[in-house]
Amino acid sequence: MVYQMYTRPYFDPKSDALAIAVSFASSLNPLIIVLADYSVLSEIPFEVVVAVILFVNFGLPFLALGVGWVYSLRHRKVLVSKQDQLEHDFTEAEVLAIDKQRRKLDMELDRITLRYVLRVFVVMAFTGFISVALLVLGQFWQAATTKVVATTPEFLGGQFKNFYAGCQIEELMFKNELSDYTSWQQFTKNCCCSDRENAFAYGPEFQAGRTELWTCANGFSKERFRVGSTFIRKFCSPKFESGFAAPVFDSTSLQLVVKGPDASYGIGW
Repeated sequence: MVYQMYTRPYFDPKSDALAIAVSFASSLNPLIIVLADYSVLSEIPFEVVVAVILFVNFGLPFLALGVGWVYSLRHRKVLVSKQDQLEHDFTEAEVLAIDKQRRKLDMELDRITLRYVLRVFVVMAFTGFISVALLVLGQFWQAATTKVVATTPEFLGGQFKNFYAGCQIEELMFKNELSDYTSWQQFTKNCCCSDRENAFAYGPEFQAGRTELWTCANGFSKERFRVGSTFIRKFCSPKFESGFAAPVFDSTSLQLVVKGPDASYGIGW
């Protein structure tokens, strides 16, 4: 971008201005992605970040195109003035010879430019394909190696029953619900709760005050979707409300349930 601002390689000011704006957007977009990944932008409202991205990628190029168009009109006047001056300095035959030579050079420049652009786009397409492939592989690798356990589905115990012996289901449910700990007390002693809020992710589970993320000392993390069940336990609280006991395994529903004064709750606690 700095090089383009200094050299202005295009003959038309509109092209120079548009190229500078696009180069600036191409430089800023990866920077925004990196800053978002490291939560640097978490303090800035999401709407402001979106507005900046839209302006840089769409508004700024159109604005640059308008500014370049104004300078293009001035540039055209200067060229017309120089053309008139040159036509007075040369004979008609010399002007025709120069024009013929210019057309020949233009055609040669077009061929050179086409070859150059073709090579650049081939390299860009190849590197873009490799980048997308690496991103997809990285996502699969992260999904395969992550230790974040999602919110337990309601019928997980029943699904375990189809693949494991009945005597194994209780152990499996404790591992899933309590991140490999054997009781709620051990779980809360070794795990720290935070809000799963993520302004740059989509889905209700990433909104504030809806999903807990318990990060544990053994390297595991557990999500708990809490909407509509905070009467059992306050959001991120390690203690249950009065009348509710710590979770135990229920052999009928094949769930870890929290028993309350009037009913038992297998999810949401």
